[in-house]
Amino acid sequence: MSSIFLPPPQRSLASSQHLPAPSRSVPVRRKAPAKPVVSRQLTPVNLCNAEHPVTAQAAALLDPVLRLPKVLELTGCAQSTWLRYVKQGLAPKGIRLGPNTVGWFQSSIVAWLQSRPQA
Repeated sequence: MSSIFLPPPQRSLASSQHLPAPSRSVPVRRKAPAKPVVSRQLTPVNLCNAEHPVTAQAAALLDPVLRLPKVLELTGCAQSTWLRYVKQGLAPKGIRLGPNTVGWFQSSIVAWLQSRPQA
């Protein structure tokens, strides 16, 4: 009978116990936990509150500014239609909030919707 000679198993350098585990030279950055999304409700300003009367000037300051997606949601218009109405002067002109940002006062959108003919 012949015997088969097998060489001893080779150990890799990473699995040997006398070498330390590789460490990361770059610190791990952890992401901050996501903030909960809070949806702002569109509510009219209460001008008849006897405890805290609101002047017309203060009410104007409390008028929220709506961005384009919210305006499109309220009006039911497509973006191209809404922008065409603004360009033609059929819809209220927005206010510049930044170099690439436009918003509309909620009161002007509500007034525009009320002035439109009912279907």
